[in-house]
Amino acid sequence: MKHIAVTAYAISPFKGSEDGTAWNLTMQLANYYSITLYTRKNNREDLERYFSMHPSSNPIQVYYVDLPFWMRWWKRKSRGALLYFYLWQMATALHIRKNRNDYTLLFNLNFHSDWTASFLWLVGKPWVWGPVGHHPKMKSSLHPEMNWKSFILNELTWFTKKLFWNLDPFHRIARNSASLILAVNSSVARHAHFQQQKTVLFPAVGCHLPNKEKIPIHHTAPLEILSVGRLVPLKGFMLTVEAFSLFINKNPNLEAHLTLVGKGPLENALRNFIRERKLENKITITSDIPFSEMDTIYSKADVFLFPSQEGAGMVIPEALAHGLPIICLNNEGPGELTSEHTAIRVPMSDFNTCTQALAKALEDLASNPDKRKKMAEQASLQAQQQHEWNQKGRYLHQLIESYA
Repeated sequence: MKHIAVTAYAISPFKGSEDGTAWNLTMQLANYYSITLYTRKNNREDLERYFSMHPSSNPIQVYYVDLPFWMRWWKRKSRGALLYFYLWQMATALHIRKNRNDYTLLFNLNFHSDWTASFLWLVGKPWVWGPVGHHPKMKSSLHPEMNWKSFILNELTWFTKKLFWNLDPFHRIARNSASLILAVNSSVARHAHFQQQKTVLFPAVGCHLPNKEKIPIHHTAPLEILSVGRLVPLKGFMLTVEAFSLFINKNPNLEAHLTLVGKGPLENALRNFIRERKLENKITITSDIPFSEMDTIYSKADVFLFPSQEGAGMVIPEALAHGLPIICLNNEGPGELTSEHTAIRVPMSDFNTCTQALAKALEDLASNPDKRKKMAEQASLQAQQQHEWNQKGRYLHQLIESYA
């Protein structure tokens, strides 16, 4: 059996997003290979708690690696996280090279940044990079909440990514030395200058299928609309609320309710936005929902509205798995994770045009329960065939055996 070293900066069995992806892909790799995991010390509590709860299901060996205090005193939570991640990757590769070099293959699993170089090439073994990608530059025309500070930050963030893609010598070494690169969407190879012949489309996001008994019977009234994610501009929650407002104003006699699940810096602005439109009784913002309770949230919904500009979207496979028709933007993130049979994908343009198109999509699904039912069936099927973790694990195994 091949012995693979996996590096995962963030990993947890009890979280979604980056942490959940790393956990699920690591456990999938453990079905086929002997796995040694290298991760940060702040992930120890969650991993040890899980393995104490499931003592017979620990197929991996774990090493916890961090920079010494004198190299990380300046890091405070998210402040300095990207610089620390860059240095951590270098330190972890050097640690593996110095202390143990008997692996068949190395796997740089996350963060999912395609503009931050990996250093596993330092070990001198074949290695896999990914899934990696990036959030595209936000279109300012889609964000009325964007002030001059957020505009400058958006421009600066995109400039920084381009700087690393084009000028970082370590990024060039990494992309040339990797045996296989997994790209989260179709834009990755183009922006990050990855070689097409060893770059494979492999969305980082996935899902577990709910029990059949828990799949809801989608009702006709009231129409329950759901959106889930961190309350930041990238996720498009202003678009969500405005589209819902237009939908309600055009259909005042229709019973409908919108639930936003998440927290973040945009929460106060969203609540003000909702108050201005006098929709407090029709829109609920729910924060601090444990990841383990999200199945219940999804099961109560009829439609998933998610006009995010991000490059992926963990919530899309989760919504599909629960049989929810999707309304999203036709982009390289959620747009590529869905299909014409499972989603109404709205072209990206300006705020007013997009919100009108999103409202029209809501009206279409609200007035056509048969269409919702067909899309719900296709959504469950797509989740099972493309996004379910065991399916992704089998595909990942095939890719490793073919390329590395």
